[in-house]
Formats: sequence, C-alpha cells, structure tokens
Amino acid sequence: MAHRLRRGSIVMCWAEPASAGGLGLSVLGEPPKDVVAHDSTLLVRRVLSPRQVAGKPP
Repeated sequence: MAHRLRRGSIVMCWAEPASAGGLGLSVLGEPPKDVVAHDSTLLVRRVLSPRQVAGKPP
C-alpha cells in the first residue's frame, strides 16, 4: 500500500567527509534546499517563488 507524504518530510543524514560540516543530507517530501557553510555554521537555503520575493503571502 502506497502512502502519500502530506505536510511532513523525511530527513536522511550520513557521514560525508566531502560535504560542508562532514554531513550528507537528503530530504523527501519538501522542495529542494541547499546546505551552505557560513562562519562555522550550516545554513539551509531554498529558492523563493516570485510571489514570495514580491512580499505577498504564499
């Protein structure tokens, strides 16, 4: 039986020496995001829709 992801997601992480912070990440159920290293901190970046850039509610 197949299940649909609704508002949740699955986050998978593993040791990845070549990645920022030595951590590999993959997410199921959410739009793609980038993990960026900045000042010894890992930040998550995602693409904004034109509507979000214009400051309108989603």
